[in-house]
Amino acid sequence: MIAVAFTACIPVYTEHALKKLMVSSLTEDAGSSPPGSLLLRYQAARGTHTKVEELQTVNDYVANRLPSQIGYPRKQSVEAYSLAQSQLRPGGEGKADNRRRQMTLMSQTGMEEQVELTDGRMYGDASKEGPIEAIVTEEALARQFLKVGDIYSYTVQTRTGNQTAEFVIVGVFRPKDEGSPYWYQGLASFSGMLMISPKAMEERVLGGLGGNVASANWYGLYELANLDRGDLARLENSMKRLESDLFRMLRELRVDLSFLGLIEKFRSEDVKLQAQLVALAVPMLAMCFYFIYMNAGQALERQRNDIAVLRSRGARMRLIYGIFLLESAMLGAIAWLVGMLLAIGMARVMVWTDGFMQFQPGKEAAVGWSVLSGWYGLAAVVVAIVAGTLPLGSFGKQSIVAYKKRQARSDRPP
Repeated sequence: MIAVAFTACIPVYTEHALKKLMVSSLTEDAGSSPPGSLLLRYQAARGTHTKVEELQTVNDYVANRLPSQIGYPRKQSVEAYSLAQSQLRPGGEGKADNRRRQMTLMSQTGMEEQVELTDGRMYGDASKEGPIEAIVTEEALARQFLKVGDIYSYTVQTRTGNQTAEFVIVGVFRPKDEGSPYWYQGLASFSGMLMISPKAMEERVLGGLGGNVASANWYGLYELANLDRGDLARLENSMKRLESDLFRMLRELRVDLSFLGLIEKFRSEDVKLQAQLVALAVPMLAMCFYFIYMNAGQALERQRNDIAVLRSRGARMRLIYGIFLLESAMLGAIAWLVGMLLAIGMARVMVWTDGFMQFQPGKEAAVGWSVLSGWYGLAAVVVAIVAGTLPLGSFGKQSIVAYKKRQARSDRPP
């Protein structure tokens, strides 16, 4: 029971220690890239035209299939398209402005919930006629000498050549929370952006004008606070396959940011913890198994007569091994059940230990069984059974006649 408990408590304590490490790593400040961030970035190659159907395939994968593969809730989801940078030219009647303005047309989902307007209004739904409505940041308004109500023309690159589209600035915005993961690209990058609604980008720019998407981003923030130790291997394999899966859907689509490094760190720490605990446990386990071997030899010595009788009546060694293995298996089952209960207590003591003979019984010790701990305990039972049946080989070689002769010689006075 002691050997089972000591062996089974190794994965129990390892899981608790790894859980504390994961919680501390996931809650620490990670700047603009919090743990659980996954960013897919597409950058169109020079001279290539991005098909809208391919973008829709990636959208469906990111929205539906990818979260199910990861298996953890998604807290944030952002999809952004942008065109090639263009010079803005004043539009409308009586407009003459020689200032040079270079900006990028961009759409990003979720803008309505993440910004507050300081002037004007939010862009509306895409209209079939008239200029496309856009909003800009306060910094872009000052840097580019823009005003609410101004109309500008923007050169849109298409498969057949360049097209000109008119945009009207209807509002100025600033973020509600500058530290939100929604602004994963950095607020400075929005100073050169004309933000339009995703519907206008899809229907007016990509659909109506046939515009070419120069870059696209898909950002997701996944909640990994309840990350399970048993999911580490599955998540690591999923993250490693992600790059090749994306390339098959859309060339030049890459994983720009992921939590693969975090998962690999957790798996490495898991292996290190188990190796350290096993190394510390080996001397004690060796003593336990040697004690089992010695006691088994003494027990079999008392049953030598029964073994010799069985051999004399024609019983084969496999039958004798079977009898003793069945007896050992029954005892091992009882030892496994009791040892698994003791393993939880031993793991709690290990958690409460702060140093040599220093304990803190009030410390939080949320430990529990796992499938791996059960396998560790079963392995200890198997080793104990093997150690207990090893002496049987030498005892089963004698018949009852040979045994009695040997006993008579040992009982004869010198």
